[in-house]
This record gives sequence, structure tokens and C-alpha cells, in this order.
Amino acid sequence: MKRTIFTIIIIAIFLGISSKAYPAISETWISNLEEPVTSNGGFTTKGWLTTSFTTDDANYILDSVIVAVAYQNLPVKIEVMIYDEIEGKPGVILETLTGNPEVNTRFRGIALTDFEEVTVFSNGLTLAPNTSYWIAVKAVPNPGILSSAGMWAITNTNNAISVGLWSVTNNYGVSFNSGETWSTGSNESYLFSVNATILSEAVVLVPIDIKPTSCPNPVNVKSKGVLPVAVLGSDVFDVNDIDPNSVAILGVQPIRYNYEDVATPADVNAMPEDCLCSTDGPDDYLDMTLKFDTPVIIEAIGEVEDGDYVVLTLTGLLKDGTPIEGTDCVLIIEKGKD
Repeated sequence: MKRTIFTIIIIAIFLGISSKAYPAISETWISNLEEPVTSNGGFTTKGWLTTSFTTDDANYILDSVIVAVAYQNLPVKIEVMIYDEIEGKPGVILETLTGNPEVNTRFRGIALTDFEEVTVFSNGLTLAPNTSYWIAVKAVPNPGILSSAGMWAITNTNNAISVGLWSVTNNYGVSFNSGETWSTGSNESYLFSVNATILSEAVVLVPIDIKPTSCPNPVNVKSKGVLPVAVLGSDVFDVNDIDPNSVAILGVQPIRYNYEDVATPADVNAMPEDCLCSTDGPDDYLDMTLKFDTPVIIEAIGEVEDGDYVVLTLTGLLKDGTPIEGTDCVLIIEKGKD
């Protein structure tokens, strides 16, 4: 008998629960640097300026920040800090960005060309989802110069470019005591951009069993019945955490689901020639049982021959939005009963 494996989705077969990751993306997630300059704010070694932004629903690693600044009388070095937010104002310094760059563009007016885009870098600060952060700028004392001062460009528009759902909150602030206290306002923002890397999305791999306690799992292509599938619970995975409305195989959703203890995850050390398989019954851990329309699943699989083994991948989401995947094999039968 010909034995062919058709892999519908690249998989990992396992016992228990683990995860895999997708490639990260590094981009400029928010920027208002192209907005018209409508005003400016002055900063010194003790007089600091700040503006805020809000992330979207993903986790990020901060890469760098760009600010549009100029010096007043003599070239000035700046320091850029990231604060969290407490009661609508800068709270605690999370990181002082590296670079300590010198600003070499002298302020002469309020045109965008009167400001220099200065880049500073993060050492890997994690930015949480749906969270507001404040960027603060100050002048660094320059030996031999009595007053170190600079200007940060301001815009009163709210048309920042965002890759995701990040936003410029159009809030700004000033501290006259080196960041001890802040006064804030709204409807204006200092010019900046934020470059960050989205954290790779972890997929939780969960054990599933097609036709629980059957081994192998024969599926008759002429069947008009249902295909039973179980997502198997364990001491490290509670199937109640699954959003049942998100579960599908090859895009096909189950026609019904329930909860009962029906099977035990297969032993990876007893893997047969082609696919992981188990006939073990209940193990005292609750499982999610699902019934799929067999003809619809067969149609989704596509062209097959008698004796083919097909790897099917179940996908879904936990109730907190975390993706899940689980895989098992079916043995295609074109004649007789399954």
C-alpha cells in the first residue's frame, strides 16, 4: 500500500505544550517629523521638555528615538529619556537613551529646516501594549559654557504617520526642576519619531487527537458524518482558556463543541512510522471535544488518494488572544466504512 504524507502546514509534534515564534518586524511605528513646525520650546540643563505617544495592542522593543532640535547660542549636547505615565504626566524614568549627541544646527526661526533630526538609541526597553510613554529632552552641561540651551520644534497638528495603531497623544510638558515635577498641556506635540521592533508572536502548541482513542485515524472520503477532534487538557494546559469560536481546521469551524475527558496525549517516545498516535483514553484532565463536518473537511484537504496520510492543523486563540496550534494525522480511505 502506498503511504504518502501530505503536510498541510509545517508542524511540530509534541507532548504537552510549547511555543514557536514568527519573525520580528523593525519599523518606524510613529512619526510627526513631517508635520509643519508651528512653534518651539526651549530646554536647558534644568528645564526639561516632554511629549507623549501611545502604543497599540502589541509588545515592542524600543530601538531608537529621533527628535527635531536646535541650539540657541552655542552647540549643545542633549539627553533623551523615556518615562512611563502616571496620572497623565511623566512618572518614572524607564531608560536614558544612549548617544548623548551634539546639536549643530542653530535656531533661527520656526521652519522645519531650522531644526536638526537627532537620533538616540535604546538598550532594549520593552514597550507594553496600549500604554502611554513620555519622551523627555534636556541639555547636558557643557564645560566652559555658562548656559547650555536648545529648542525643540512643536506642531499643533495631529496627523502623525503610524504603521500600526500607535498615536501621538498631542500632549506636551515642561519641568523647571530637572524632572521632579511636570506641568503639562494639550493640543500640541514636540516633533519626534519612534523606531521599535515588534516582539515575535508566540504560538502555543497544544496536543490534539483526531478520532480520540483511534489509531490510526481513518477518514472515509465518502463519509457524510462528522469528524471528532479533541484538544487535550493537561496539568499545564486548561482547555477552558480556549475561545471556542476561534477554533478551525483548514479554515473549517466545528459544528459543535463540548467539554469532557476523552483521551490522553500520545507518548512521543512511542511514535509510529508516520504520525504520532495513541489509543489511550481519559487521563483525568478535561478536554475540549469538537465535531467537524467530514465532507467539508475532505473538500478543504483537496485531492488525495486511498492510503494517503494527511497532517491536519487545528488553529485557534486563547481567550487572551494568544494563538494556538495543534496537529494530528488522518488516514485517507476511499472505500468501505471508516
